[in-house]
This record gives sequence, structure tokens and C-alpha cells, in this order.
Amino acid sequence: MTYVRTLITGSRGAGKSARLATWAQERNGLFVPSNPQALITGLVPTVAEEIALGVEQAVTSREELHRAVHAAAADLGITDLLDAHPLQLSGGQTQLVALAAYLVLGRVHGQTDGLDAPALAFDEPLLGLDNAMRARVLAAFSRYPADLTWASARPQTDEEDLATERQDLGEGVDIAQSAETPLVALPTRVAAAVLARDLAISPVTPVRRRWKKQVLAPVAASITLDLDPGDCLILTGPNGAGKSTLLRTIAGLLPPVAGQLSIGGVPPHQQDAPARVALTQLVAQTPAHHFLAPTVDTDMQLGNGTRAEPALRTALRDAVLPAGSGQTHPLDLLPTEQHLLALAEALASEASCLLLDEPTAGLDTPGLQQVAVLIAAHCTVGGSAIVATHDPELTDTLAQHLPLRHYRLDSSG
Repeated sequence: MTYVRTLITGSRGAGKSARLATWAQERNGLFVPSNPQALITGLVPTVAEEIALGVEQAVTSREELHRAVHAAAADLGITDLLDAHPLQLSGGQTQLVALAAYLVLGRVHGQTDGLDAPALAFDEPLLGLDNAMRARVLAAFSRYPADLTWASARPQTDEEDLATERQDLGEGVDIAQSAETPLVALPTRVAAAVLARDLAISPVTPVRRRWKKQVLAPVAASITLDLDPGDCLILTGPNGAGKSTLLRTIAGLLPPVAGQLSIGGVPPHQQDAPARVALTQLVAQTPAHHFLAPTVDTDMQLGNGTRAEPALRTALRDAVLPAGSGQTHPLDLLPTEQHLLALAEALASEASCLLLDEPTAGLDTPGLQQVAVLIAAHCTVGGSAIVATHDPELTDTLAQHLPLRHYRLDSSG
């Protein structure tokens, strides 16, 4: 039996998510949103149990459930994560676990004829994945025993090769300014070099006990970095190598396991919050975690955003968001607009070093160009940036504006 594989494309605001939801409803299927963190329940202590939650009632035995979960995990290359806690994964690993929790539906009863598998509609399912994981996901899509569709703002050749049909929704939200020209004039940054020597990092914060010293196993070690004012570093590496952990460590949110780390001559994790955010601003993979206020304008005035001139905050907002967004709740923005707002807020803080974790996730080409121009503007006025990304288009676009440095992080260090 032949199943449909539909690729839905379109610019920001073109209605891709709404089209996916309608597609799934018409087929009595399931729509899977683009935020993997929101799809993880956190109700169970292992990845295996998280994947099993959706099919527990559809199997006839524990053995069948075990086979289905392990088959879905093997498809996506996450068998080694089955005993891990689902809330202690990297962004890419979280994405894979969220996908496995739905793709396991095609493994119930070991069926390959699709009798019980529902149609699935995924919103940007490849965000934050390295090339090897992308290949595994698309191969799993090809084997899924029912119709399947997914949305992609900037589809690559491997996605187009898999699709049996394509729906292009065209243009969406208008871009306020040309992405090829500087969007805003940023103030000069305070010079602060980033230095790391034989750094070892862990996503776990050690627990202080007077009678016992906790020993942490580093996720990566032997990291040595020199980042001068004006430098832009592209940080790459496979999913789970520790890229997000490294950014959080440089931001001072995690202490190093070993080695030396300083920004502007001081260890970031030993500074109080106001001093830390003056040194670095971290824009995380999940931008919704940044927002605290009920409107965009109010949120941009929180924290170190108060240091920025009102005209600069307005210019940054209008450069990345549609007109009239000032009174919109940040969580009512499109997911891609939330990424852009988080970047705008980080720039408004005037920190010396920007730490960006997959800043172009889900962005169309104009949005990606906006991100590149803003990063370049920050570095041009004496700031530095570390960009963790699996997006080669972002790297290529940044290289048109800045000389780039590269560092590949592997779990072996």
C-alpha cells in the first residue's frame, strides 16, 4: 500500500501550523506541534516510559509494548537514552524522544499495513537535529504505515526527496526592513574576552553536602576557547555533545566541573545575576522561557533591557516583529517571532557576549537573514557571539558579514 508524504512549506505567518492541524483533523489523525519540550509529559522517570505512554492501552502484553518502544527508539538512534530521565536531555534529544512517542504508534502489533496507525502531521520536526539524526527521522517517516505530513520553512533536498506531494503556502508576515541592510544602530559593547582552558562541563548542578563531595561525570571535557571582542564563533557537534550545556556554563548558570573559565577576567558563575547578564546574554532554544511580562514592550524593559534607550528598544522590536506587536503578549507571537524577540531583548541588554542556541530554528530565509545581520551588528560594535547551530545556511550567511571561527564539540571532549 502506498502512503502519502506531504511537505508543507511557506514563509513566516503563512498558516503552516493551521494547515497541518486541518490536514490531521480531516484524516482523524494527530497534529504534533513544533515545541518538543511541551510534548514531554515529565510524568515518568525514563525515556522508555515516556515513549510508551501513548500506546500502553493499545497493546495486549508487556512484551509487545517493550518491542514497540525499542523498535521506535532504534529507528531514531536513541536506544542508549531509554534509561535516561526525559527532562534531562539536550534539545535535539528531546526532539527525538517527542517524535518517537508518536512514531511508536506505527509499531503497535508490529504492523506494517497501517490498519491501526493514525495519520500524523508534524510541525517543523527536524529542528535542532544534526545530519545523522535528520536522516534517521526521515527514514522513519518513510516507513511509517500511514499518511504523514510535515511543515518546513526552509526544506532541504532530503525532505523534498521524501515528499510525494508538496503544498507551498507562499508569503506570510511582511518583513519590516530589508534583511540585507543594518536593522538598527547598536551602542558600543564593553570589551570582554571569553577564555576557557581545559574546561569540563556537566548539565547537572552539584549538590553541596558538608560530609561528601559530589563527583560529576562531564558531558564534555578539554574545551579550550579564546574569544576576543568582535569575534563570532560557530559551535557545532552532534546532538547530546553538550553544546547547550557549554553555553549555559559560559553564561554562568552552571559551574564548570573542571578547568578555568572567565569573561572579562572574571568567572561568570561566581558573579551575581546583574553582573552576569552584563557580561553575557543567553538566548535559549525555547524562547518562551525568557518571557515574564504580559506585553512585548513591557517584557523588553525587564532586566538589563532598562539600560537601553527607549528608541533602541523600539527599533529592535520593529526590526523583527510585525507592526503593532508592542501590546501583544509574547506567548501569542508565532514561535519563530518568539525566537526573534528573544534575540532583540538580548541585544537591548547591551551585554558583551551573545550566546545563541539554535537561533534560526523554524525561521524562513528572510528571518534567518535578519538574525545574521543582527549578530553581525553586535560583533561590529565590539561584542562577541557564540552560536550553537546545525544550520549550514546560517553559517554561510554569517560568513558574508563576518569572519567566523569554528569549534566542534564532541562528547569525548
